[in-house]
Amino acid sequence: LGMRGLLTHLIGVVLRGVVRVGEQLHVREGGYHVVQAGDLHARVGSDTGALIYLRGPMPEIGLFI
Repeated sequence: LGMRGLLTHLIGVVLRGVVRVGEQLHVREGGYHVVQAGDLHARVGSDTGALIYLRGPMPEIGLFI
């Protein structure tokens, strides 16, 4: 998912693996990341794969790989 502004807040909980948010933040299993409405969030990815729970607006289908 790329950098973008959100109209509502987004909560992401890492259920398995490690998720990279931007260049320096790594969220491990059991951790979470919150983006407030109106804030930009950085690119999200994982080098090894991850299972995450997202609560917020449905992203555009083209953002999934």
